[in-house]
Amino acid sequence: MSENASALPFSHKLLVWFDQHGRKTLPWQQNRDPYRVWVSEIMLQQTQVKAVIPYFERFMQRFPDIDSLAAADHDSVMHHWSGLGYYARARNLHKAARMIVADHGSKFPEDFEQVVRLPGIGKSTAGAILAFCFGQHHAILDGNVKRVLTRHYGIEGYPGVRKVEQTLWDLAKKLTPERRVGDYTQAIMDLGATLCTRSRPDCPQCPVAESCEASRTQTQSRYPFRKPKAAKKQKEIAMLIIQRQSGEILLEKRAETGIWGGLWSVPEEAKDSDLLAAVKEKYGFQVDDTKPLDVMRHSFTHYDLLAHPHWIQITEKQLRIMDCEQLVWYNPGSPQNIGLPAVIDRLLAKIAG
Repeated sequence: MSENASALPFSHKLLVWFDQHGRKTLPWQQNRDPYRVWVSEIMLQQTQVKAVIPYFERFMQRFPDIDSLAAADHDSVMHHWSGLGYYARARNLHKAARMIVADHGSKFPEDFEQVVRLPGIGKSTAGAILAFCFGQHHAILDGNVKRVLTRHYGIEGYPGVRKVEQTLWDLAKKLTPERRVGDYTQAIMDLGATLCTRSRPDCPQCPVAESCEASRTQTQSRYPFRKPKAAKKQKEIAMLIIQRQSGEILLEKRAETGIWGGLWSVPEEAKDSDLLAAVKEKYGFQVDDTKPLDVMRHSFTHYDLLAHPHWIQITEKQLRIMDCEQLVWYNPGSPQNIGLPAVIDRLLAKIAG
């Protein structure tokens, strides 16, 4: 690790740069209300700013405060998150809002330990919210900060390893100044997002380039060390597009945990199963017609999904499934206000023509 940069010059240079070039007009920066900042921080986890902005603005229009989010039904929350991905974030946000209403009188807590006990909030997110909204002295360590610190100090090893992560936390705490902590927090985030990017970092414009180990040795692409790659698995399934004569399609609510947790999707079966028998056995439908549709490919973090959609036309003699809360008839021509995975939303829109 290089010892070229001490804490004071680093934070001072970063703040000077931030005053001139930092981002100060993002929607959640105009009102440092803890609720707005919290929602933005959750949305920004693993998602870029430009993708988050339209979702954030729509979310705020529908759920302007903690009480409105806590009082909302699950489907409405998931609907306003649909397409943003990593849906556990939305489920945890909803759960946390209800906890804040029940346990903190609808007021976002100001105590660090209380904040990290809320679902979906870790140390870095809690530190950012408390720094931005209350000026509290907490360090952060999101992906942008990890990239800045590993490059600047030449820190080797994958940041997900406990020893490396602890080194980064120690540095983050050491570098965070006592004053202007909110501005510094935004500054180091902005540095990673706009200059110290994953590819093609703009070192000539960086305020701390002269003390950066990676810049000095031209090894920017080496940091941060990447997680050793494991062979990605492939999963194949059959998707059932069960459509009745009125044009509505059967949707099934997925379990709260796992991929697309809590969202509505078309029923699934094993790729080689007897689909017509499954339709009759599970739902009591008589099949009139069926045909395979184009194969769909979708990549998740840990595996690639190969889906084989099958369009299935049914008679409407038996409608007992409408008594089940986990099943619903969906009109793709007049979409309902429910949460759909983006890939399923596109599939249904294609069927609607």
